[in-house]
Amino acid sequence: MHDYSEPSFPLERAAFTSALHAGRGRARMHLDAYDVRDYQDVVHAAATTCHVYDPQVEGLPSAWFVPFCEGAEVVSPLISQVPSGSHWDKVWHCRLLFEFAQRGYEGARKALYRACDATEYGGLFGAEDIVVLDGADGLVFVARKLGQLLMSEPSRTLDESAVNEYDTQFGEGAAVTVLGALSVTDAAIAAYLKHLLETTNERASSPARRRRSVDATVRKVLAAKTSQLGLSYWARDCTEAELEPLFRIALSDVEPIVIENALRCLSGARTLPLRPDLLPLVRHPDRSVRTFAARVLGRHVDLRVREAGLSVLAQDIATALELLRVNATAEDATTIIASLLPIPDAADQHGVAFDVVQMLDRCPDLRQPSLALYVYEHSPCQNCRGSAVQHLVASNACPPWVLSEGRFDASERVRELVGQTA
Repeated sequence: MHDYSEPSFPLERAAFTSALHAGRGRARMHLDAYDVRDYQDVVHAAATTCHVYDPQVEGLPSAWFVPFCEGAEVVSPLISQVPSGSHWDKVWHCRLLFEFAQRGYEGARKALYRACDATEYGGLFGAEDIVVLDGADGLVFVARKLGQLLMSEPSRTLDESAVNEYDTQFGEGAAVTVLGALSVTDAAIAAYLKHLLETTNERASSPARRRRSVDATVRKVLAAKTSQLGLSYWARDCTEAELEPLFRIALSDVEPIVIENALRCLSGARTLPLRPDLLPLVRHPDRSVRTFAARVLGRHVDLRVREAGLSVLAQDIATALELLRVNATAEDATTIIASLLPIPDAADQHGVAFDVVQMLDRCPDLRQPSLALYVYEHSPCQNCRGSAVQHLVASNACPPWVLSEGRFDASERVRELVGQTA
């Protein structure tokens, strides 16, 4: 069994970097007790590159991060820095500028407005932050800039995040009222408002999309040369008879990508019969085939599925946990815990940690503290870390050091959970 014990302070460089990237409370505890100027380069790099595993789901802990920037004395360099890198790096940069502006740092507001450039997804970096910061004035700035983009490229798709943010603050339709009053004299705002109203009307009047036929889906599965991400949605309301051709494809001697896409499709069905003849696929040479075969089979509580999971645990933990997450029993705990090692790849680590959380949720007899502590310590995802703490708190098995550092976690959920134990 792995030893999950209290981290020693001060944190060494690698431990501080890891904790800072993940938003763990121990990084904040280090900040409060020690001089982080020794780690100035680490903090600056973390402020430049977004390390949040899934920003759309987890959010960006900018308010939590700002004290590190202040302690490392990198606020001024960040304000003057031109944003670069990936989409989320630029979003992260704008979010930090927003926090700096709220705290009154000179030049932060102007820097945020300068960073408000077009994204590759039809919006503007920092648009919602500007609206939160400056209300109607911010909305007008964003709308004018979007309108200018539209006037130079009429077919451009634009998002509505700034309008939605303003309406959230001031009530449904408030943004249109503000923009309508200015559209008479401002051509850019008029262009954006026209686009906004047309898009809203089209959305309201558009007919429901027709569902693709079984034959068309089969042809798509057989012809595709890449992973088809939307197939699972098609299968949600399929009958067993409609799914049968996909089972036949999955069990046939075809290219792995074809088998994978058939299994992707099957994995989305709400009603899915257990097909034991799929069990050999959990040992298929292709990793994606194994993954989706396990996903299809792992939703069923069945001794054969459990045995298959245990049989591949030592060779392929990700596939094994997909099979075991509703099938594991108390007697499997020691074997599973012994197999849980840190995984260098963040996506693979998240997948394994997520399945451990699923086991904790769905297998009451398996609620071992070591399983939750593995997730807490190694998952790159704040939400999974929160789920782990929830299990530890609920079972009165949360170590004092987790309760202590959890009070400083970037995750509001973790902070609330440990606060309930006070």
